[in-house]
Amino acid sequence: MKTFVNLNIGTKLAVLPLIGVIAIAIVGVIGGRAIVSLSNGLEFAVSEAYPEVRDIGNIDRNVTKVHQTVYRLLSWSAAGVDEDRMSSVNAELQSQITAARDAFTQMLGDQNLPGPEREIAEGAAKLYEDYLAKIDQVLGMLDIEYTGALSFSWSAQSDYESLMTTLAELRETAENRMDVASSDAMAAGMAAQNQTIIASVVAVLAMVLISFAITRVIGVPVKRLTATMRELADGRADIDVPFTGRTDEMGSMAGAVEIFRQNAESLQEAERKRIEDEAKAAEEKRHIMQELAAEIETSVQGTATAVSAAIEEIGASASAMLTNAERTDQQSENAYDASGKSSRNMGEISEAANSLAAAISQISNEIQESSRRAQAASEQALDADAKIRKLEEASVRIEDVAALIGNIAEQTNLLALNATIESARAGDAGKGFAVVANEVKNLASQTARSTEEIASEIANVRTETVLAVEAIQTIVASVNDVNGILKAIADAVLEQGTATGQISNSISEAAGYAETVSGGIGDVREIARATRESADSVGQATGELGRQMTGLSSSVDGLVARLRAV
Repeated sequence: MKTFVNLNIGTKLAVLPLIGVIAIAIVGVIGGRAIVSLSNGLEFAVSEAYPEVRDIGNIDRNVTKVHQTVYRLLSWSAAGVDEDRMSSVNAELQSQITAARDAFTQMLGDQNLPGPEREIAEGAAKLYEDYLAKIDQVLGMLDIEYTGALSFSWSAQSDYESLMTTLAELRETAENRMDVASSDAMAAGMAAQNQTIIASVVAVLAMVLISFAITRVIGVPVKRLTATMRELADGRADIDVPFTGRTDEMGSMAGAVEIFRQNAESLQEAERKRIEDEAKAAEEKRHIMQELAAEIETSVQGTATAVSAAIEEIGASASAMLTNAERTDQQSENAYDASGKSSRNMGEISEAANSLAAAISQISNEIQESSRRAQAASEQALDADAKIRKLEEASVRIEDVAALIGNIAEQTNLLALNATIESARAGDAGKGFAVVANEVKNLASQTARSTEEIASEIANVRTETVLAVEAIQTIVASVNDVNGILKAIADAVLEQGTATGQISNSISEAAGYAETVSGGIGDVREIARATRESADSVGQATGELGRQMTGLSSSVDGLVARLRAV
């Protein structure tokens, strides 16, 4: 174990894959043996046992066909079937006999056929030949006498049954041999499978053990060395470094960590000495700074106090001047804004008055045009009223015509009815006339219905016409009223336009006066603004000087405090 621990990490890590490769090779060898055993068993079953069973099946099937064909010949002969069909069946029988004999020959020619089964097969072949001899007797007697052939068939039946019994025994023997071969192959496969499973389990356990061992000899030392290095990083140099006696990579790492520990211990000692030296130098520096602070506070602080007092007086005067300047500027600004607003309002009123005059003129023109169009609409409505009245008169005439057509249809219907009655009295001679009379009656009925529909539609037209006449009369009256109203509006608009022109001229003169006043106030505002800016500049300069003196005083206080704190 100590030798394994001292091996280098590469060798240790190579052990696990090597064991895995060996385990895979062992499992592969065992699996290959299992596949070979199973393949041999299946090859035996396919190449030897199965062909024998297949040949026995062919023999059984062909012999059965021969026997069935013989009995078919016997039954057809008894039934008196014609010679051509009998010859065809006889040829089929000979083909079946040859096929069965070839199947026997193929099975007996198999070199892999075992001795006991070969003896049974040869006995079956001899029984088949005996059976064929009996069949020949049956067929020969069939050409002479059916009863004799039937008696010979009983002997052939006995040989057939013996042959089928022998073939069944031969099939059972072959199937047993195939079952034994298959069972042996499966047993060999199961044994190889069990061996493979055992080998795989052993290989996995071996790899797990090796992995555990590698973890113990590599992972644990790495973890402990990591903890040691973390303690060194935290500043602890009074610790023991493990694994310094090992000769592998862990030992080299432990030696390097030990050097780090020694260097850290030396650095800590040097740091303690540096802190002591800095403490001594700081004490000497603090004493010197205390003396310097006292001198600065005495000489600078008095001068700064006097300058600050003078600056405060200048600032107060500048502030008062700035307040007065701002008040003047604000008042002039308000006056300028008021004057500007008044001037703008006058301008806007003048423009509005001009626009109003133009709008009134346009409205007057449009009212005159509307009056003209209203007069034209009234005339067109009167014309439409006359046309609709003519339409009403025409609809009355159409109603009269429709009533006349209805009367004619009723008379035609009565005549057709009389004709139908007369044709019925005339008997067969009047049947043709009855058909014509019936058609005339139908046409008269259709004409009467159409006339009623026309009369109904004309009545609707008359009703709508009356409503249209009333509506047009209402429109004419409304248009006349609108025309009168438009004339009154036109007169009022004309008077309003004259008054609006006078107002526009007066507003234009007032706007000129407002512009003159606004210009004077603008000059006053500029002077007040310049005064305010000058006062503001003085105040800002005074404030900045005061802030600088305050900053100087604070800087001196801070410098003195820092010097005393050193």
